[in-house]
Amino acid sequence: MLSLLEGLLPKEEPPEILDVAATATAETARLPSHTEKKLSELNIVRLYVFCLAWSLGAFLEHEDRVKLDNFLRDESEFTLPLPKPTGSSSETLFDFLLKGERWCPWAKEIKDCALPENYLNELFSFMVPNVDNIRTTFLIDLVAKQVKNRIYVLAC
Repeated sequence: MLSLLEGLLPKEEPPEILDVAATATAETARLPSHTEKKLSELNIVRLYVFCLAWSLGAFLEHEDRVKLDNFLRDESEFTLPLPKPTGSSSETLFDFLLKGERWCPWAKEIKDCALPENYLNELFSFMVPNVDNIRTTFLIDLVAKQVKNRIYVLAC
């Protein structure tokens, strides 16, 4: 869960290093200030919910994800900022992506699909985008940004 959370938090820009000897003495040299990206408490809780869902729910089948979603919505003693279903009432937490400070359906991330010109030669490498592909690619990219050794086990 920590790896997912690290990947979702905005990166802080490191302060520039000053050549103290060339610019001033150690007493008068100052590091330039940089703006820190502040997250609201609500957004931090949303990040936590997203990480919690995918840390626990990534290995679950759809039926079990529905049960986890129902538990977090109805039976949990905590009030969590879960996404509200936008279309179908069968949408769960796992059907939404945390984008900035709001929940967006994964389905809105699907781009138009066009066949390449020589698609007959490359048909084996062509992937039609769907919610599962988009979601899996996003989560793998998110964890891969950590530049740490990982092993991925994906079921086909």
